[in-house]
Amino acid sequence: MERHLATCRRCRAELAELAPLPGLLGRLDAAEVRSQALTPGPDLLARTLAAVRAAQAAEHRRLRRWRVGAAAAAAAALVATAAAVVPAVLPDVTTPAVPFTVAAAGARRRGRAAWSPAAGARPCASS
Repeated sequence: MERHLATCRRCRAELAELAPLPGLLGRLDAAEVRSQALTPGPDLLARTLAAVRAAQAAEHRRLRRWRVGAAAAAAAALVATAAAVVPAVLPDVTTPAVPFTVAAAGARRRGRAAWSPAAGARPCASS
């Protein structure tokens, strides 16, 4: 222990704080100390349980924030991966051979919207 104290400033400071205790404890009468047995206050259990609950709630909030953050990071990574992979996997999508446009809004023909071919396009054979 002496060798450790020679090299550890923190332990030397701790020992210096404890140094007066043996002299103070030597002044006490052992019988008097035993007769004045300490009893905890009536609210010790309630205060202890409240402190434990508060610590558990704080830990629960910390874990919940971590889980939400991890889920958001995973979702962002998934979207970024999909954005990079999907265009390389899917074939090149071209525009349809006959582009159509919706005719006047609200125009109906036999219960369907009236379609008209775009300028320059040939009409569809099924119309």
